[in-house]
Amino acid sequence: EIGYYVFDGCTNLESIILSQNLKLIETQAFNNCTALSSIILPASLEEIGNKTFYGCEALVSINMPESLKKIGTSAFANCANLTKIYLDNIAAWCGVKHADKETNPQNPDDKRILFLFKRVQELENQNKLIFSFLII
Repeated sequence: EIGYYVFDGCTNLESIILSQNLKLIETQAFNNCTALSSIILPASLEEIGNKTFYGCEALVSINMPESLKKIGTSAFANCANLTKIYLDNIAAWCGVKHADKETNPQNPDDKRILFLFKRVQELENQNKLIFSFLII
């Protein structure tokens, strides 16, 4: 696990590689890491604590592993540039327990999030990304 407040306020932290055996990221572990722009959550991750990524202003995208079961209060609040959520499995995502609407990056009050599934194909067309969804 990554403990409480371990990287809290580390404003120069830009990216981090997490253990592939990690199951829990505790409360405020990456709170106000304003330069954090890259993090890949491991396939083993089951829980994200309260305010874990609160105020991570540089975070643009994040993957949500299929193993994820719970996301704590305000885990992604004040992540102003978070616009892409990559999901391994939509059915698994629907089973995740969200503590509040700010915990869920799919907050109905926030229309800027784009969910991308593994079966999404990116195409570049006149400097714009077009996403085609393959349903099988």
